Amino acid sequence: MSELAITKESLHRVDLITVSGRVDSDSYTQLEAALDNARDHVVLNLASVHYMSSAGVRSLVSKLRDCKQAGGDLRLSEPSSRVMEVLTLAGLHSLFGTFDNDTTAVGSF
Repeated sequence: MSELAITKESLHRVDLITVSGRVDSDSYTQLEAALDNARDHVVLNLASVHYMSSAGVRSLVSKLRDCKQAGGDLRLSEPSSRVMEVLTLAGLHSLFGTFDNDTTAVGSF
């Protein structure tokens, strides 16, 4: 069984979602549900994600598309080296705004 922890904090205009653990074919639905319930301005902290499957990547891209269509954005805060490696190998790293910390990412909206 995959271990995944997700917390969501609703700030003034932004939802800050912090994810830790493995996002794999068993757990990606938890990430998808959190993203589906978020507003259109989202910061996703991925500092403690040590594995992300293609299903997790699809969830990120799908929410990014939805946010952009609604005039918002999905931005990444502190993506782990594993997450960046997966996004880079998939050729998707340039789609996401990436920030060194939550404060900078939230302030970018």
